Amino acid sequence: MGESLARAGSGSEAVNDDVVAQQTPSREARREYATHKYERRASILEQVESGAERVPVHIFYGLQNMLWLLVSLWFVKTPVVRLLQGQPPVDLSLLKWSFRGVEYVLLIYSLMCIATPFTYLLHVLTVRGWMSPVTRETLYRLLQCLHLSGTNRYIITSRLSTVPSFALTTQATVSFLKMHSYHVEVRRALGDLKPDASLQQKLELVSFRKFAYFWFAPTLVYSVSGYPRSASVSTSFICRKVGTGLGLLLAIYLLITEHFLPCFDDPVRSFVEVVIALFLPCTLLFLALFFLVFEVLLNIAGELTRFGDRQFYEDFWNATNMSEFSRKWNRPVHDWLLKHIYGDAIQAGASKLVAQAATFLFSALFHELILAVTFRHPRVFLLSLMMTQMPLIWIFRGNLKNPHYRRFANLFFWFGMVVGPALLAGTYHQSIFRNEHAQP
Repeated sequence: MGESLARAGSGSEAVNDDVVAQQTPSREARREYATHKYERRASILEQVESGAERVPVHIFYGLQNMLWLLVSLWFVKTPVVRLLQGQPPVDLSLLKWSFRGVEYVLLIYSLMCIATPFTYLLHVLTVRGWMSPVTRETLYRLLQCLHLSGTNRYIITSRLSTVPSFALTTQATVSFLKMHSYHVEVRRALGDLKPDASLQQKLELVSFRKFAYFWFAPTLVYSVSGYPRSASVSTSFICRKVGTGLGLLLAIYLLITEHFLPCFDDPVRSFVEVVIALFLPCTLLFLALFFLVFEVLLNIAGELTRFGDRQFYEDFWNATNMSEFSRKWNRPVHDWLLKHIYGDAIQAGASKLVAQAATFLFSALFHELILAVTFRHPRVFLLSLMMTQMPLIWIFRGNLKNPHYRRFANLFFWFGMVVGPALLAGTYHQSIFRNEHAQP
């Protein structure tokens, strides 16, 4: 038995030796592991910059995580310090002030929704022969004026705070643009029909189903032929976007309460100090608001309505001038301006320069209108700032195919995007709020 155990032991030792021999790399293998193969190649960032080689995007996920972590830590820094000092982590006074008069906001919004189908009814009455086209056009213009002026007049004369005032006047502007697009496109489609077209064909163009879908769809341009639709609604997608939206809302609230309001409430700071202090907060506020609207809200609306075209923005961060930025950062508004302002001006015989100037002026006027109604003080700061971009667009229309020139133009663009909003915020604060406090 001892001999059998000895044989068994020697057998197991042989097996273990074989395993160790398999697990232990040979000298040649070790030499191969330790050898570094040198070849001609650039660094990863140089490859991305030159575009000579295709670098997979997923290799930057760690860098993306680090940036998100740094931004999150920067946002929660002040609440944590307040909590350690025995104070509430977040100042809720702004939130309470923002919800003041929310019942009136809901009432006005409901009235806007009720008044919206009147544009649809005008076309139905005209198609059925119960109203003349001249009467339709007159009533349409009257309704549009009442819709926009009535809502804005109520906001100006009411005691609503800034946030609901901004939301209401923005919604009134969106409704104005939507109804204009619906009216013009349906009128154009009816005019393109043959004289012997049946009543059924005309009623198909003014279908209430199409009108209702357009009202809720995340687009400002009405398409008679319809829109691409997704197959189904994804609940997980909506939940993910809702979570992202809540995080962005918290970031926006912390930005305003911890960086904007303390800066505005400091009477010692000069105008230049206020502008410099708002460089970073204004840029972050713009990015947070942008992704809240164009990545969260419009995507949720698109998912609920199964709207297929979700390209609400393009790579605006690579823009070289304000014209390119306007085309890429807000596709819904750009498409509306392109079709109903620029396109109509070109068809009327205007030159491209005149059509572009008219488009910029129309956009600047509506942006200025929203700010004037929100703050209840008409100013022309934003209008002037936007119109000064026209000569800069022509100045920087150089050789954009040159990567060095394009990089310089993009750097100059971002310099304006960092300085411009801070300068605008400081100017409005200096002009409106400080003048009000200075009055006896």
